Amino acid sequence: MDVIRGKKALPSKRFEEHFPLPDLDPVLEHIRWMTNLAESRTSQTQMAEHLSQPGQPVSQSTISRILSSRREASYNEIAKLWNWFMAKQSRFDPLIRVRDLVEPPHSLITATLDEELESVANKMLENGFSQLPVFENDKFERCYGILTDLSVLEAVKRYGSEKARRMLISELQDLIIRVPRVDEEEQLWRIAYILEFVYATLVVDKEGTVRNILTRNDLLKLAVLAT
Repeated sequence: MDVIRGKKALPSKRFEEHFPLPDLDPVLEHIRWMTNLAESRTSQTQMAEHLSQPGQPVSQSTISRILSSRREASYNEIAKLWNWFMAKQSRFDPLIRVRDLVEPPHSLITATLDEELESVANKMLENGFSQLPVFENDKFERCYGILTDLSVLEAVKRYGSEKARRMLISELQDLIIRVPRVDEEEQLWRIAYILEFVYATLVVDKEGTVRNILTRNDLLKLAVLAT
């Protein structure tokens, strides 16, 4: 995956570590569809130029064979084409980073393993959140994932309201949802794609420490403010 800093593309390993592409077959099928999409119509020659590297040119015929499945494409080839098309389609400003959208870490509202479910549910209701990141303690040490409103409802369904509300989050760890972790320097348009498939993403700094959470609602706010 690429992270654009100015005009130079640099690799972002953390993105692929936490959110690899799905199976290549459906991705390749989507690339075929995007090739003919009006907004991103792209010739096979342009695709070949994009995949070419110094001393390693890619021909138009190679692209033709990849698209027709007469030549097996590598993961890196598919990932590079996918990134290119997604960037062309995106309406988000490519200069916007994840860190530009999330709140400062000190304002992060969290759940901890030693909290009762009722306390966590009240935090969601009071702040209008549908999910909270779950940490081992209130020092932001070791993030387990997120607890959602559906997690709370599932606990009530399993144990009844009276018992569930007094249960500690540590007793409900199977209801904590693991979500992707993304670098705070990652481009926002790429994360917008991820959020089509998951509840939220955890935002990490260069040391890999979870600093905040990015949700679909955050993107909605940006879209509304931009209109």
